[in-house]
This record gives sequence, structure tokens and C-alpha cells, in this order.
Amino acid sequence: MAKITNRQWIEDRLKSQDKSMSDLARFMEIDKSAITRLLAGDRQLKTEEAAKIAQFIGSTLPEVLEQTDLAMSMDDQAARIALDAEIDENGLMKVIDGDALPTDTIKRAQAAMRPHGDNFRTALVRARSGPMAVLDDAIVLFGEGKPLNGAIGFLAICQMVSGAHIMARIDRARKTGEATVIDVHGKQCDVVLKSAAPILAIIP
Repeated sequence: MAKITNRQWIEDRLKSQDKSMSDLARFMEIDKSAITRLLAGDRQLKTEEAAKIAQFIGSTLPEVLEQTDLAMSMDDQAARIALDAEIDENGLMKVIDGDALPTDTIKRAQAAMRPHGDNFRTALVRARSGPMAVLDDAIVLFGEGKPLNGAIGFLAICQMVSGAHIMARIDRARKTGEATVIDVHGKQCDVVLKSAAPILAIIP
């Protein structure tokens, strides 16, 4: 639930369509006083109510939600999402002090990560050649490093005992760290891993 913070936007949409608050209240099947409290921010707006408002004024649910404090909290969260690393054409990852992601990318990242929560990191693919070139400029979203026994079969950011990080699919792994991975070139490699961070989404 959220509170409306930009009542003027909704009132302007109603006025431009020659509709009134009373019309909106009847459409939503609630009292006009409830609409007044909603627009004043004195009453929480339910998602289904936001959807009805959007339908009545010929808008979309995301547009209506942008007029609430929910959008403000998402903007605050978005401002904190920055690039953590870069991945090269060989799948090697290096940590960087990156800038904030573009707004449209942030929105897609938030949508992709909704099932996983807020605990994720980001890496930008920089690959002009080789098999990674098809992902050049894509954003890779990955979780925190986890024990290897739960990462078999997954594409992951693998942390080697040496400290290096590489994007690879884990083919086999033991709790002691010995593992067989398939790198981005399709080559099978025997390595010793410290942890693996599953890749949760890739945004082109």
C-alpha cells in the first residue's frame, strides 16, 4: 500500500476528461469522503484501488503509482544501485567504483529482482569480441557468494581461492572447493573455488 503524494496530477486528469471526484467514487464503489482522504494522503491506497483509478482516468497502474510515496521510496532505492564490477570477454570480473545505473535499467533490474529481494550486485559486460560479445553492455545481476553444494548446474560468478572472479557454469563441485566449471568459451576447467554467486538475471 502507498499514500498519494501528487493529488494534482489525478485532479488534472479528471478535469481534462470532464469527470468529477463523485464520478470516480461511484466507479470505485466507495464514498466520496474516502476519495478525498485518498487524495489528501490521509488514507492508504490499495493496489486494486490504484488500478481502478488508472482505468477510470485512462492511465496505467505504474503511472498512478508514480504519484505516490511508493515511487519516492523506489527512487531512493534506485539512487543506491550502482555498478559493482565489469566482466571482460573472457568472463573475468574486476571490481570497479561504478556510477549509478541509468533509470530505465534500474527499473528493469528492480522488476527482475523482485522475486529475490534487494540483496544483489551488478556487473557490466565489456566484451567487443568472443562469445561474450553478444552480451556487450549488458548488466549482470548476481547474488551473494554461497557454498558450492547449492550452485551446481548454475551460471555463477565463481570466486577462486586465488581471489580471482570468473563467470562460469559449475559442472561439479565438492564442499572442499574442488570444482569443474565450464567457462564462457565452453572450455571445461578444474579449479578450486571459495564460493559461487548465482547469476540471477541478465539485462541486455
